[in-house]
Amino acid sequence: MALLRNNKRGYTLIELLMVVALLSLFLTIAVPRFSFVYAIREKQEIKYLHKDLLYARNKAVVEKKTINFDIDLAKNSYRISEGTKEIKYVKLENGVVLEGCINPNMVFNSIGSTSGNTAQTITFRTRSGDWYQITIPVATPNITLKKVN
Repeated sequence: MALLRNNKRGYTLIELLMVVALLSLFLTIAVPRFSFVYAIREKQEIKYLHKDLLYARNKAVVEKKTINFDIDLAKNSYRISEGTKEIKYVKLENGVVLEGCINPNMVFNSIGSTSGNTAQTITFRTRSGDWYQITIPVATPNITLKKVN
């Protein structure tokens, strides 16, 4: 019968506590630097909102159809649809907060103008406190995005 060796493998409590302490120290230094990730996500959401408005208007013109762009301020979301057929639904979850709009139920007609033949403005803010506006004019195809403050 072979003798069992007295192999003590494993970590002591002090070694484990030191590793946990070092990891927590590194994380407290690194976490504030991740705020740039939130800023990137906010800018992507703003860019997608702007592009989706352009998409809805262009789709209405190219296909000669009526396209709805509905904004739900309570749910912080928007929806693109053609009649009862939903094309796209987006819930803004990365820091962009829809604050207001003149008409939350915009309709783009076959010539690209909005319902009621009035200019539309969508106002929103980011988590960092920046305010933006998207303006949808009646006659021109330009949908402008600008920082307000």
